[in-house]
Amino acid sequence: MVIGPIYAVGKIVLPSWLKSQIAEKLPEGSKLSVGKISSSYDLSINYENLFFSSKDGFLKINLSDLIISPQFSLSEPLKINAKEAFLETEGLNIELNDLNSSISIDYSNLSNSSISGEMKSLKADELAAFSSISFLLEGFNSKNSNIEINADKIKLDFVTPRGPISAKGDQVTLNADLGKNLFMNLFSKVINLDLEFISDQENERILYAKNLEIKMNLLNKEKWSLPLKIKLKDLTRNQSNIFDEIFLEAQGEWKNSGTNCTWIELFIDQAKCGKLTNVTNVDLKMKDGKSLLNFIGNGYCVTPNAGCLQKIQSKISTKETTTVFSKIMDSGVANPLFAGIILGSLLGSPAEQNSNYEHEVSFKVEGSRISVNGKPLIN
Repeated sequence: MVIGPIYAVGKIVLPSWLKSQIAEKLPEGSKLSVGKISSSYDLSINYENLFFSSKDGFLKINLSDLIISPQFSLSEPLKINAKEAFLETEGLNIELNDLNSSISIDYSNLSNSSISGEMKSLKADELAAFSSISFLLEGFNSKNSNIEINADKIKLDFVTPRGPISAKGDQVTLNADLGKNLFMNLFSKVINLDLEFISDQENERILYAKNLEIKMNLLNKEKWSLPLKIKLKDLTRNQSNIFDEIFLEAQGEWKNSGTNCTWIELFIDQAKCGKLTNVTNVDLKMKDGKSLLNFIGNGYCVTPNAGCLQKIQSKISTKETTTVFSKIMDSGVANPLFAGIILGSLLGSPAEQNSNYEHEVSFKVEGSRISVNGKPLIN
């Protein structure tokens, strides 16, 4: 296995043979560097700076002032604290501040017998430093682990078709079950969105919302898929209400991923596992009183750098259409010209009599060609 170097300098210096044992637990081609390591009176281990980089640098994780508390029994959760945590991957950066977490790990299928004989030569602090980081890596490789993370603040920078968006949240809780598949729930009491790079509004580009809930799974069937649900309430701008509730449900799909990739490899080895390219079964609802917009559709090759021809088939249904689009354009999230064209098309397309909506319009995108209700948007 090709591995990267592990460095440890400071109050605790791990023997070379012990570093190699930790390195063997890393994904192939990845690198782990550790700054100064020190121990506390309570036997917790402080890693001044821990940096992980996957093969080709597709995934990077940096933890500053990482503290791993001792685990006196394999049945006890591993306690982890960090002043700052950074995660960087294609199209998404995540920053967590004042992070504390507990990880419940299934060690039933793991064994350290290959090094048990040499353990006797380790000093107490060396053994603690090795055990803490080793248990953490073993946990992510085990068949069944659970992680709970609480953070004072979270910042996410992600790329959309219109440009980058920055989101900041307070009082964050994340729960995840790690195994063959990944199940994750995230909650943030307060969230704000900075639309600087996509909004046409020169001022008041910040949107505020409450009670953000994200449910995300990574499921390995015939190919990898990512069912996703996002819900938030009380979206406002400049203290003016825009929507009472927004709900999004969708499914991401990896092209040609197969089933021989683990969910971790999806984020660190595109050559083996392919790219997330499709977003299907999209169901977006935005409500404010009696005003309602519903967007449903399927998108293929719609992610950044998908490397294939973009295709979208969708339908927009509205109730109190003019009011809804006034709110959307006021928020700055939509291009005013495009929103105006869709609004005009909706007003000229009454919904069917048995529908719960007043207007409905379908549109199709293939490459740069856009058609509305079966007619080209631009002749």
